[in-house]
Amino acid sequence: MDGLAKIKNAIHLAWKPSDRRSPWEWCEEHIVVDKTSPFPGRWRSSTSPWVKELMEVFADNRVTDIAVMCSAQSAKTQTIMNLVCWAISEDAGPMMWVTAAQDEAATFCRTRLWPTLMRCKPVAMQLPTNTREIRSLEINFPSMPFVVTGSNSPSKLQSKPIRWLLLDEARNYPAGALDMVLKRTRAYWNARRVIISTPCTEKDAVHTAFMSGDQRKWFWPCMGCGEYNQLLFPNMKWDTNEKTKPSEKWDFEELAKTIRWACPKCGHEHFDIPKVRKHICSEGIWKKENPLAPRNRVSFHWNAMLPTWVSWRSVVEEFISSYKALKWGDHLPHKTFINETLGESWEDRFGDTEKKDHLIARMSDYDPAEKWELEKRRLMTIDVQQDHMFYVVRAWGAGGISRLITYGKAFNFDEIKHKITEYSVQDENVAIDSGYSTATIYKAIVESGYKWKALKGDQGKYYVNPKGLRSIWTKSAVDPFMGTRTQGITRPIQLFIFSSSSTKDMLSLFIRGLTSEWSIPRGVSEDYLDQMTAEKRQEFTDPKGRVSYEWVRMRKANHYWDCEQMQLVGAVATGMVGDVGFIAPRKETPKVESPLSTPFFGSHPTSRRLPVVG
Repeated sequence: MDGLAKIKNAIHLAWKPSDRRSPWEWCEEHIVVDKTSPFPGRWRSSTSPWVKELMEVFADNRVTDIAVMCSAQSAKTQTIMNLVCWAISEDAGPMMWVTAAQDEAATFCRTRLWPTLMRCKPVAMQLPTNTREIRSLEINFPSMPFVVTGSNSPSKLQSKPIRWLLLDEARNYPAGALDMVLKRTRAYWNARRVIISTPCTEKDAVHTAFMSGDQRKWFWPCMGCGEYNQLLFPNMKWDTNEKTKPSEKWDFEELAKTIRWACPKCGHEHFDIPKVRKHICSEGIWKKENPLAPRNRVSFHWNAMLPTWVSWRSVVEEFISSYKALKWGDHLPHKTFINETLGESWEDRFGDTEKKDHLIARMSDYDPAEKWELEKRRLMTIDVQQDHMFYVVRAWGAGGISRLITYGKAFNFDEIKHKITEYSVQDENVAIDSGYSTATIYKAIVESGYKWKALKGDQGKYYVNPKGLRSIWTKSAVDPFMGTRTQGITRPIQLFIFSSSSTKDMLSLFIRGLTSEWSIPRGVSEDYLDQMTAEKRQEFTDPKGRVSYEWVRMRKANHYWDCEQMQLVGAVATGMVGDVGFIAPRKETPKVESPLSTPFFGSHPTSRRLPVVG
């Protein structure tokens, strides 16, 4: 471009009348989406109508802070690139786009951002013709500078004032980087600071920014009753039966046919078909859940179930896989699901068991003395102390449902035998923690005719059985009189070893109401409640940044908590609760003469099979 042409172009840009259309209307005319998008070609707001209001807010000078907490791959980056083009053309001012790292910034500019600018005609007209003026991470337009940098570049974050500040994936910024760069906008009364990111943990920078705004969430009308609802994952339903989960393994092709979203008001079921997905996107509206927030702070949230290009099947499959890992103590897949698919901040889903309100919510109006028609097995578990014992008796039904029958304190095994008879517990379904006073426990088991079972918790996360499947328990054989003159004379007893941490994780899910119905009667004592809330799951981070979780005792007395742990081990071992999936399938139970007489821990395959007595 010669000198005269540059002058003419500058005059055209200076005298060009302002485009009064909203940014999304402007973008429909000028933005061309690249082929990496599921919808390449001319950008259409009908493809992602939920971003229209965000784009309108971006142009509102009464707004200074915009926070978008959303799922990955849900139009957030394309939306911000659209707004960059609009701002360069229609409301110029110094602009900075901050990515998580400098190398990411270079790749992003080369593959997505610069090509988008070049395909946008009003922006392309302003691009320097001399390619040397377009640096890899910076363009000096006639009307404004535009810089892209990584959050790990302090010198860039601290230099020149910025009007348009775009903060992408802020959850991955190093400590202090966000606070540092936010100060760059102080010089402009009409500055805009936009945080758009998947979240990480509760109260992190992204979550805090969202909570500080007016918290706009997408609501859409049910196709049955017309009531407006959020597209929340807990309302997603699918069938668990012999077709969808034959032989305890999911058939995702069959499962996909049953996936639907159920209206919490009328129960109308919405399946993942084009008509439904289009209705959710086109008829939805944004509602403020924090209307008292300052006028200048706006925030949005949406999840991966909203974009039409994300199938609900993929969301459900990811949940099933991640939740299975979560139950085995591996929280990372489920954390990724919560953060990047649901667009929500992570909180420890096993935590909060130290709060009694979870137990109060599990209280039910039943009489423990009355017959329960759904009962299939009754277990007694015993925690032994120096001069006394604590016990719990719980009735279990198919599918992992259970009821607390009784609990208490005994001072000798004669009292225990009396309780076994009083509460109709089969001797084969009695289990004792053998970690303390081991020799005494082994002797009592021998005297029971080898019917009572010895349990012992350890620090392992899980065990692998001969089928290659994970299990929370395994078993071995021990000589009950090892170290005495009668060693080797009597037959060995079975010692059942279980993962203490995984069992506590499992128990916390029951207490929080996240699995099958786990009930306690109204009127349980404060002592029971205190002991059941004596431990807390805490997060620890090692020097390398690796996160782990450990159960920490908050109060000394936790005996009923230990007994309830052993109840779950017994329920898993006897098929009341699924070993790998935790919850046994809800299907017809084969008729047997006496379901309570099946031996406790009778069928788990182990490397050393022992005879089962009873």
